[in-house]
Amino acid sequence: MSLLPLDLGDMGVVSISPLKRTRLNLVGNILFMVGMSLFAVGWAHLIKTLTTKYILTPVVELGNGKVQVKVSPGLYICNIDKGYSAFLNLLKGRAGVIISRVPPEILRKRLNLEKTPILWLTKVEGGKTVHPHRLEFLLHTLVDFMKRDSTSKIILLDGLEYLVLENGFTPVFKFLTALKDHAVMNNTIIVVPIKMDAFDEKELSLLKREFGELNI
Repeated sequence: MSLLPLDLGDMGVVSISPLKRTRLNLVGNILFMVGMSLFAVGWAHLIKTLTTKYILTPVVELGNGKVQVKVSPGLYICNIDKGYSAFLNLLKGRAGVIISRVPPEILRKRLNLEKTPILWLTKVEGGKTVHPHRLEFLLHTLVDFMKRDSTSKIILLDGLEYLVLENGFTPVFKFLTALKDHAVMNNTIIVVPIKMDAFDEKELSLLKREFGELNI
């Protein structure tokens, strides 16, 4: 029995021998099954990618659990050249997470961090990576981290300009406001380094009005 919906011998256009007809049907069936297999594998990969969830475990790496620099919970913007130094100062006594455009292995060496979770903001697939279009996924991942226990926490969100480039300013602004609200409710500080001249006057005004500016 042929798996193909159309038997070549029934077309009535060409005349082929029974042997050739059998061979052609066999080749067609093989190609059909290969195609269906690739389709199934593709869908499985897509579903896995969309449902993968990273569990970020809060770990206090610096400061022996004692908060050394006190800042009220919330989301703060700062000049791009002060982001990492501010994060390291605030990391003492807090559990941290870094979202960055810099690959984790490079960033760990640069910051001398071993335990703090780092997610790479990139379109490249792999472990501990987050696609820039998946704002909802990133929001859920970070909120889950904030709620894991009562430990004071800090998040460094580096790469805001990249997120805006990929999603537009309005969706990213809404993403940040949602993060801010969750941070206030869950004893978390979020540091967002930005390049001031990458935003127009209206966008920069909105950012400064909604979020505090960090100067430490």
